[in-house]
Amino acid sequence: MTLATTCRRLLTPAATALRRYYSPISDSPRNRVAILGACGGLGQPLSLIMKRSEYIAELALYDKVDTAGLCADLSHISTKAAIKGYQGSDQLGDCLTGCSVVLMIAGIRRQPGMHRDSLFQQNATIVAELTDAVAKHCPKAQLCILTNPINSNVPLAAEILKHRGVHDPRRLYGITTVDSVRADVVYAKLTGHPLDKVSVPVLGGHSGHSLVPAFSQAQPHSRLSPEDVRRLTESVRGAADAIVAVKAGGGSATLSVAAAAHRFVNSVLLALDGRQNIIESAFVESDAMPDLPFFSCPLLLGQNGVERNLGVGQLSEYEAELMKAAVAELRVQIEKGQEFGLAWAKR
Repeated sequence: MTLATTCRRLLTPAATALRRYYSPISDSPRNRVAILGACGGLGQPLSLIMKRSEYIAELALYDKVDTAGLCADLSHISTKAAIKGYQGSDQLGDCLTGCSVVLMIAGIRRQPGMHRDSLFQQNATIVAELTDAVAKHCPKAQLCILTNPINSNVPLAAEILKHRGVHDPRRLYGITTVDSVRADVVYAKLTGHPLDKVSVPVLGGHSGHSLVPAFSQAQPHSRLSPEDVRRLTESVRGAADAIVAVKAGGGSATLSVAAAAHRFVNSVLLALDGRQNIIESAFVESDAMPDLPFFSCPLLLGQNGVERNLGVGQLSEYEAELMKAAVAELRVQIEKGQEFGLAWAKR
C-alpha cells in the first residue's frame, strides 16, 4: 500500500465530516500556518493531516529538534501546501513571520499518574516563551493552543499578550474540539443517529471535572434516561485518562486529538477567508459564565476570530449541578495561569 493511499484511508472519515458544512473556497489558498512542536507524538500526525488541508498555502513546522526529516517525508505528499522546517529558538521568528494561524502543541504529554498541576509546571514556561514570540513576530495571528493544561495555559498566554500590548481576545483559543467529538461519537452510538448529523455542546473547560457535556441540548434530540446521561458524561469526561492508562506510559491521546485540531483549524481558516456560519467550540475569554473570565462553549467564527459567543444555553438539573463544580475547578486553574503569565511577563 502506498503512502498516498494510506493517507487517503486515514483522512476519509474526517473529510466526510468536514464536507457537511463547508467546501473549498478558492483554488489558491493563501494562509500560512505554523505548528509549534511539530516533531512530537501529536505534532507528526497533525502535520500529516494539515499537509493535506486544502486551505493552507504554506505549513511552517517548528521544533527544538531537527525538523528536516519530517519535512522531507511530508514533501512527498502531493498536496498544495508547501512545507518549511525551522529548528531552535534562533529560527522561531522566521517560522512565525507572515503566519495567519499559529497552532501551539509544544510541551510534554501527560503520563499515567501525572497530575495536571505537574503538567502545568512542566509546560508553562514553554507556552510563555512561544506566546511571547507570537506577540513579537505575528501579533495579528489566530493563536490556537493545544498544549495542556488548556484551562491554565490560555489565561497564561492572554497575560503575555496583554503585557506586549497585542492582546485581542477574539484571536486566542484553547482547542477543546476533541471533547465535542467524543460527545458526538458516544451520543450517536447510543441513539443511532448518523454521526455526521450529530452535535453535542461541551461546556466549561478541558479537564475531567471542568467539562460538562450538554446532552440535553444534543441535536438531533433523543430522550435519554438519567442512567444513560450519567454513563455518557463519565465516558466523555474520563476519555483522556482512559487513553493514558491503556497506553501504559506510551503517551496520551494523539490521533483523535490531531483529527479534532485539524477540524478546528480548518474552521478558523474558512472563517478567515469569509465563509459564513462557521461554528466551533473553544476555550476563550468569555462572559458566558458570571465571574469566570474564560470558558468553553460554541462560538460563531468570523474574519477577525470570534464573532459571537453563543453562550451556555439551557442546562438540565444534572448538568447544572455538574457546572457548579466545574466552575469552582476552572476558577482555580484560570487564576494559576494568570498569575504565572503576569509574573513571567514582568520578570
